[in-house]
Amino acid sequence: MPDANPRVFLEIEEVGRLAFELRADVAPRTAENFRALCTGENGTSAHSRLPLCFLGTRIHRIVPGFVAQGGDIVSDDGTGGESIYGPAGFPDEVRRHPPRHAPESPSFVVFFVSYVARRRVLTRGERSRQERPSRRARRRRRHPFPRRQRSPESRALRHDRAGVLSMANAGRGTPNQSNFFITLGRAPHLDGKHVVFGGLIVEDSGGGGASLLAKLDALGSKAGG
Repeated sequence: MPDANPRVFLEIEEVGRLAFELRADVAPRTAENFRALCTGENGTSAHSRLPLCFLGTRIHRIVPGFVAQGGDIVSDDGTGGESIYGPAGFPDEVRRHPPRHAPESPSFVVFFVSYVARRRVLTRGERSRQERPSRRARRRRRHPFPRRQRSPESRALRHDRAGVLSMANAGRGTPNQSNFFITLGRAPHLDGKHVVFGGLIVEDSGGGGASLLAKLDALGSKAGG
């Protein structure tokens, strides 16, 4: 049975070959878009009349210690791009903020009403220090629902190291095309704004993945050249 997550590589001039595992188990449409753009198997776009392939494109923006961005198969400068799904692109796949869970039983409602009734009966002088709920209990009463949770998959896919492969777009809610970026360091402020769909395979990258990322990092400038 073939692996669920495909592996691809990018051959970058002056750097070498970077191999990546694509997380098709978490973001299948995003992973398939990137995989097909690596192989060029979808031929020419009916919209732009350009090859749906990364071959010949460049890494147009490198900010040392931050990201290296590429994948613009239309304009080659980050202003264009096209996915294998058409010029309209496709939305993010990872749910960033699942809805809060409702309580499994009405026990909280009963407790809240009884607590309010108790406060009405007791005067301020009658409430001794021992009767007052602890600070932790008061906090729980103010926030009866659990905090927003992320799925185990989305928790694992974060911009938490160098070599993370993520989609580049115009921000939350905007469609994804062919643009992507590779992190050159930790970038936690990008979590929840861009979808991580893969990562560098150090042992499969020629010359060692860490050293190749260092080469890529050295080609950039603070202005993103």
